Amino acid sequence: MSNNTLVAKIKANAEEQIVKIKSVSDAAVVAVETETKSKVDALTLERTAVLEKQKQHIELVEVSKAKQLGNIKLQQAKRDQIDAVFSEVEADLVSQDSVTYVNYFTKLAKEQLPGKLEVKVVRTAKNRTEEAKDILKAVGVSGEVEADSAIKAGLVVYGSDGVYDLTLERLMRERKAVIEMELVQKVIL
Repeated sequence: MSNNTLVAKIKANAEEQIVKIKSVSDAAVVAVETETKSKVDALTLERTAVLEKQKQHIELVEVSKAKQLGNIKLQQAKRDQIDAVFSEVEADLVSQDSVTYVNYFTKLAKEQLPGKLEVKVVRTAKNRTEEAKDILKAVGVSGEVEADSAIKAGLVVYGSDGVYDLTLERLMRERKAVIEMELVQKVIL
């Protein structure tokens, strides 16, 4: 055999081997690409599902927060309305005419003061000292009446057996919770 033929045969065998190797290699590359694409697709689906769950959770949390904030603001608006009603009522009671004022607090004094009371001093609102004297007279007791700037309406009777708070502030404080519930049930709901 000649050199050329031998070289040609070696080249042909080499090319045949190259084609076989390339074919096996191409098939391996396709298999790896297919497997990789499959894994990437599976990971993408899995991650998309996780992200969708996270998105839904975040949306749910944000909607819940918004509802809660809305409820808080609604409750605060209701509270503000109730407080405004009480402020208006209190202002109205403080500014009653003398006759109505005396009648109201006389009735209250008759209900809460003991039958026999030795009065040391009575404190009342600055502008209601004369009304306080009329109330004491109507109840049948007497005592020194002093103006007290801390009292808006009503009186505080200091007797020998104790202190009787007949102020509007105390009455409103004691009755506010009950009145608020009635107001909420009748007006706001």
